[in-house]
Amino acid sequence: MRTERTAPPTPRRAGAASVSEELAGALKFWAQQRMDDPSGADPSPGLTLDAVTCTTAGGQAFRCVATYSNGMTEQFDVSVGADGHTWTTV
Repeated sequence: MRTERTAPPTPRRAGAASVSEELAGALKFWAQQRMDDPSGADPSPGLTLDAVTCTTAGGQAFRCVATYSNGMTEQFDVSVGADGHTWTTV
């Protein structure tokens, strides 16, 4: 399933290690909001997203891993658009 999302344009954080760190933060924020929305497609009351880490897979492609409060992990690929603010998960 492909999901396209746009992060609000924000300046790079001082001390951010890389684009992958910025991407992980944006994905974590988006996913937690989605899980917290009781009328959304993926409501998950009580479940929290503990961490998201992303590593460069080449070019604008990233491999990310999400870790949830119930111990579950999920791996997914993300492609970042040329604008730097649009991403697509696969």
